[in-house]
Amino acid sequence: MMAPTAWNGNEENYFQLAHRAVAPEKFGEYHAVFDGSKSRIVPEYILGTLVEHLGYEQAHTLARIFMALLYAITISLFFQAVGLGVLNSLLVVVIFRLMGEEILGGEWLFQGVEGKTFSYAFVFLGLYFVHKSRWYLAVLCAVLASYMHFLVGMLWGGCIVLLAGIAARSLIMTIRCGIMMALLLIPLLAIIFSEQLGHSGPRISADGYSVDYIYSVIRNSHHLAPFKSLSSTWSWAPGILLVVLLAALLAALWRMAQL
Repeated sequence: MMAPTAWNGNEENYFQLAHRAVAPEKFGEYHAVFDGSKSRIVPEYILGTLVEHLGYEQAHTLARIFMALLYAITISLFFQAVGLGVLNSLLVVVIFRLMGEEILGGEWLFQGVEGKTFSYAFVFLGLYFVHKSRWYLAVLCAVLASYMHFLVGMLWGGCIVLLAGIAARSLIMTIRCGIMMALLLIPLLAIIFSEQLGHSGPRISADGYSVDYIYSVIRNSHHLAPFKSLSSTWSWAPGILLVVLLAALLAALWRMAQL
């Protein structure tokens, strides 16, 4: 799945953004790749440096191979921690792929390289440390995941913090892990808040649309679902129902295991 045989749309965008972060002088003022958020500085520095020294094709090939190896290591450790053997682990990955790598939201894990995929590798490693009762190492992985992709890292970091407290049966452990994560994320949070509060306003095109509107609403309208309209909300209904059913199944299996 991670074979470097073709580029996806996200990679075409993020590799150029990464290159621009490292070598801004090579991009014109009106280049189509314009997003300059500093919240992606860590993955952009990694990918941008590869592009600057190796070129786009070689950087893409090397990044894909490295990402495949990183996933192989961290996902294997996670499956090992939860007690799955090789065959069952492979079955999980195959079913996940056949389901489109998502339940709702249209996202994926194994179709390319970007900050999100680096982040999920650290999430899997963090969950491994949770199962090994290494709470602080798990939180450190969540922090690293957040610096790779703050939405993925902070969401799963919150889950890891809660899991640490539940597994240790200690509210103090949850508080300690939460404080540790918050302190280590201060630089990233400062960048995000400063960018959002200091936004100077959208650039306006000749027809009156802002650049943000063109790229976010027109080109990538799925990013706004299910909030764009009532009809798009209904399109999420099957996925939401599936999440509820899977949660009920998991709860039932957990209760059976306690008997």
